[in-house]
Amino acid sequence: MSTSRCEQTPKLGRWQGGAPVRARGTCVAGYGSMQRPTGAGTRPRVLIVEGDRLLREAIADALRVSGYGVRTAVEGPQAAATLRREAIDVVLADLDMAGRGYGDLARALESLPHVGVICLAGQFTTEAKQWSDALRAAARLVKPLTLTALLRHLRGLVRQGRSQRTQGA
Repeated sequence: MSTSRCEQTPKLGRWQGGAPVRARGTCVAGYGSMQRPTGAGTRPRVLIVEGDRLLREAIADALRVSGYGVRTAVEGPQAAATLRREAIDVVLADLDMAGRGYGDLARALESLPHVGVICLAGQFTTEAKQWSDALRAAARLVKPLTLTALLRHLRGLVRQGRSQRTQGA
């Protein structure tokens, strides 16, 4: 099986697998054939916290095509504000921009135990590991990553969070 690769800057990483698709100038491979999330009627909501506009938009586009509701934030304080006003199932936080207000995000997540967290990084340095622990990340994914792997983790966290909300109600 051949793998299509999209040439991008190392900071953006590469999405691998499937045929490449252009999403606002950034190549995101293979997201047209992904399974849609299943669950309790409403579209699962993902909050993407990513400082790089092109990568943030590419991930958002890929998740929307895959059936997710998406909100985006550039840094922690903006993400924390979104969590306070909207129902979010999973936070996807890029730790390559660690130190940009992730304390605010960690405090907002303390009162939302049903919200799952996935952390992304090009490399999990000691600082990135500490932030992923502070954010209580269920998964640490290293860039470059495949959309298939990301969607697998998202589906699991959405199911887990909805189960926790149902048990808590």
